[in-house]
Amino acid sequence: EWLSVEGHEAAELIDIFLCANVVSCFLYTDIAATFGLRRVIIFAAFLMAAGCMLRSGVPIPWDWSADGLAGSMPAYPSEVVGTVLVGAAQPFFQCSPPLLSATWFGSSERALATATAINFNQVGIATAFLVGGFMATTPAGMH
Repeated sequence: EWLSVEGHEAAELIDIFLCANVVSCFLYTDIAATFGLRRVIIFAAFLMAAGCMLRSGVPIPWDWSADGLAGSMPAYPSEVVGTVLVGAAQPFFQCSPPLLSATWFGSSERALATATAINFNQVGIATAFLVGGFMATTPAGMH
């Protein structure tokens, strides 16, 4: 049904997301070492928010769709750019728990802090998949 609504396969966005994610994962350690954890997390939060806004359908000045879905579903190019931004930002939240634990916690607390952060990151991802899956069961649910 996604194809009938969007005109593209949903797998295209997944592939775009994963490519951006993998590239960003390889760059994370060098970027974090160069700019510091605080700056990197703030910038990644900005990228994530901007990407989510582009993907959400929130009306933005440069997103005029000719198909009557403007304001409810973003144009495909906006979805692609938003997907790249979210994919590039996510590793900064996924890969930072060990660095955060080493910075904030004592040596006897690091393993628990790292495990907790990594596992709850996965809980958040699972929740997003469940909520999204329940919302997008019909073309109307994708709007």
